[in-house]
Amino acid sequence: MLFRSGYRVTGSSAHGYGTAPPEVLDAYITYALVETGHTGLDREIGRSAELAKSSKDPYRMGLATLTLLHARPAEGKAAAQRLAGLQAADGGFPGSETSITRSENYNLDVEATALAGMALSRAGDYANARRAVGWLRDHQTGAGQWGATQGNALALRAIGEIATSVAADAPPAELVVTVDGERVASVQVNAGARDPVKVDLGKFVSVGRHDVAIRLDGAAVPYVLQTGWTTERPASDPTRRVDLTTELDNHALKLGESTRLVATVANRTAEVVPDPIARIGLPAGLSPRREQLEDLKARGEIAFFELRPREVTLYWDGVAANEAHTVSLDLQATAAGRFTAPASSAYPYYDDQARAWQPGVEVEVGH
Repeated sequence: MLFRSGYRVTGSSAHGYGTAPPEVLDAYITYALVETGHTGLDREIGRSAELAKSSKDPYRMGLATLTLLHARPAEGKAAAQRLAGLQAADGGFPGSETSITRSENYNLDVEATALAGMALSRAGDYANARRAVGWLRDHQTGAGQWGATQGNALALRAIGEIATSVAADAPPAELVVTVDGERVASVQVNAGARDPVKVDLGKFVSVGRHDVAIRLDGAAVPYVLQTGWTTERPASDPTRRVDLTTELDNHALKLGESTRLVATVANRTAEVVPDPIARIGLPAGLSPRREQLEDLKARGEIAFFELRPREVTLYWDGVAANEAHTVSLDLQATAAGRFTAPASSAYPYYDDQARAWQPGVEVEVGH
């Protein structure tokens, strides 16, 4: 129920969700309730209508517009016109304050652009909806990846929903691939097709530089090229909100001996940083103790942990202004050799582009 000052926050919500500004909480909860078929929300929808008339925040406007398009279509289309005015030249929707998950920077822009794109599509503004999809495709962090969970889910939903709406009445089209100006493949693409179009260019590409072009019925279309690399010493983002240090007590061990790795995540701002995580790289010859991690969780020193090959991932609900979390991990030497761990990183879960990095620790294990 919506109270005079908004939905009632119990204070027990996890991951900082309940700490978002009241306007964001109200708009998101109402959108979620309307989207999932709940009724009897006239007062709540009224607040979204007021927000849609006054806000210049793309994230809030996207939520309010989606709510109105479902509940009050005429008002929703008017809100969509205001929303379109917030779209940047590149198709994105920057400038939001924060989101339900307290996202910032890149992740916040992804969430806002996805919500706005869906709203524009539902209002029939397919041209600007396609521009929003273009921004999302151009700003992937990997093949089909957009940063943190919330942005990822919204981006995938927006792209699928908008593609379905735009292609509903479209005739089949011809996709043509050229290499160095020569046509090497063509495929018919039917409206609404969901499976990826795969073209093997192996026999057309030799060693050296080549120009590959993909066109659909003569028009350029976006596509994904995935590349990757590794480095032992990544550079920390200058806008990061946390710092990370890692230190290994003993860099020379014998099989069966243990050493301690101390990791510290420090807040470098004057505000609470919600949901920080630390991904601590481990040398291949050292193994963590699960029971120690379980004890850390039981004592409240960490909120959660995950074990991955050569990595321990630590989670907290937040880190207060100018404070730090320090964790000590006992690692046992289980294989002989000289090993370097993957680089370690720390960042707020919903701002994973602004990372603090530390080079991987090194160890030598003898017999």
